[in-house]
Amino acid sequence: MGVFFRELKRRSVFRVGAAYAVVCWLILQVIDLTFPRLGFPDWTITLGLVLLLIGFPVALVLAWSFDPTPGGIRRTKYGDDEAVTVQSGQKLNLLIAAALVAALGFIAYQNLGIRPDPARFETNKSVAVLPFDDLSEGGNQAWFSDGLTEEILNSLVRLPELKVISRTSSFFFRDQDMPLREIAERLDVAHIVEGSVRRSGDRMRVTAQLIRAADDSHIWTETYTASSDDVFSVQEEIAEKIAVALDIFLDDAKREAMFSFGTRNVEAWELYSKASRLEHEWYLTFGVGDKLWRVAELTEKALELDPTFLAAQFLHVTAYTHFVFGENSDGAPRGLTPEKAQEVILEDFDAAAALARHPAEVTFFRLNRAFYSDDWSEIPALIDSLDLSAVQGIIQASVSGHAIDNMLSILGRKQDAFDYLQEALRRSPYDPSLWWHISGAAFGLGGPDRAFEYIEKGPAEFKVNYIRKTVYTLIAAGRADEALATVENYGGNETHQASAMALVLAYSGRKAEARDVLARISNPDYGFWRLAWAMEAAGKREKAEALYRSIDARPGGTQALMLYATSVYGGKFFHDLNWTPNLAARLAEAGVEPERLTIPGQ
Repeated sequence: MGVFFRELKRRSVFRVGAAYAVVCWLILQVIDLTFPRLGFPDWTITLGLVLLLIGFPVALVLAWSFDPTPGGIRRTKYGDDEAVTVQSGQKLNLLIAAALVAALGFIAYQNLGIRPDPARFETNKSVAVLPFDDLSEGGNQAWFSDGLTEEILNSLVRLPELKVISRTSSFFFRDQDMPLREIAERLDVAHIVEGSVRRSGDRMRVTAQLIRAADDSHIWTETYTASSDDVFSVQEEIAEKIAVALDIFLDDAKREAMFSFGTRNVEAWELYSKASRLEHEWYLTFGVGDKLWRVAELTEKALELDPTFLAAQFLHVTAYTHFVFGENSDGAPRGLTPEKAQEVILEDFDAAAALARHPAEVTFFRLNRAFYSDDWSEIPALIDSLDLSAVQGIIQASVSGHAIDNMLSILGRKQDAFDYLQEALRRSPYDPSLWWHISGAAFGLGGPDRAFEYIEKGPAEFKVNYIRKTVYTLIAAGRADEALATVENYGGNETHQASAMALVLAYSGRKAEARDVLARISNPDYGFWRLAWAMEAAGKREKAEALYRSIDARPGGTQALMLYATSVYGGKFFHDLNWTPNLAARLAEAGVEPERLTIPGQ
């Protein structure tokens, strides 16, 4: 037996076996990398493996039987010249060393954060993370599955080289019977992430998969069974695996950035997940109901558990910003005043700026804090220092985020405002508020005709938004008679509807009818700029001035008047600025020369 093994060694059979194993491993990696991209079916990969396995004993037999020599390949015999076999063995050693270097390089390549995959050939690094299905018994864990989905999305959105569709737009397609390819086309992405969550007690089973939309092929899929307390580890691993599959290099800095917005407190995260779902529902119903105040309560509890939870801090402010705009009084805490709401807003943005790690985030929160304050002198410098492209990749579309495009518009940087919104829509094409704002930015650039282009471009699903915007754009174009045919379907609460109707009637020359409509309004809230404008148009100038002054004098009033002017008319004001001295003072602090809306025929 000892003689046989010595002969195996002399004939380099062991070396050939080692070299064959390493080379086969490398070949299999290349097959796994290229065959799916070339459109080969899955069975061809299996066939390649089988053929390589069959070739292994064949290679060993050939190594035993033949020997490469300077004079060519010859049959090996017992007692051959030792020098010849040593020479061939040295060549095999070099081959093995080269193969091992290649294999180690490949492994290092993977461990650095890039795993070769068919997706690495994709030039369009874009993805939409659809809401994971709740498969839990009773179907009452949707908030949990939504929260897990949002955390994955929030991690990916912080990678600048990856286009990630915002939650508002990706969640728009929840429960819609639509092929993935069509969803991807509507969202303009190359990849879709979908999955499911089954939760029972403290156990969960999460399945996630990354799909290439062009051919519905699965690039990556994995199932995790773990305790609910391990939800962060699962979220992070899924986000990393998706990034790696899309050929994005992840170093320690990028990994830290991906997970800096969240929390490690499971209970705080669960509260935030419930709050985030409620906020999303509130926006989809165009602000109906008291959901935002429940959002505030849940985020306050989350912040008690984890005061460093930046996402919860940012979400908490939403209810208060809408309150100072006069849009969210339903369900407000008893005794809450605009003054107290403004204090909360400023405190929230101070806290968020202190928690933020990314420089663009810090500037973003400081800018919002300045906007909601009583001093706008800092705004131009903050706008100039803000990295708009970085903000797009960090902050998802929100009411606070819209302060950026509005401030750009009012500062005269109308093209920048429009470009900012264009990029925001690229990431969130199914956000109704973005379509409202971009038509206003378009008005600022090219008047009513340009605004109508974007009113008509928006998704048909946001019909109510476009009806309202059409009414105001027709008025500005001097086509109030046409607006009468549209305003009947205006929607909103009683004051909204009546104010819009009175405004259209007044600009149609029917001022007496407009005044009759205004007289029937039973709940004139200070925040409804529509009402003040309708009063002015109907000839009730003293009442209009009084209402404008009351809006202007209260916290949030100046911000509301500016936001409406920019989001509807691209920075042109529709009221007499002498009636709003605080707004005029804020504009002067920011160095703004106000523009007044001119309506043809008026």
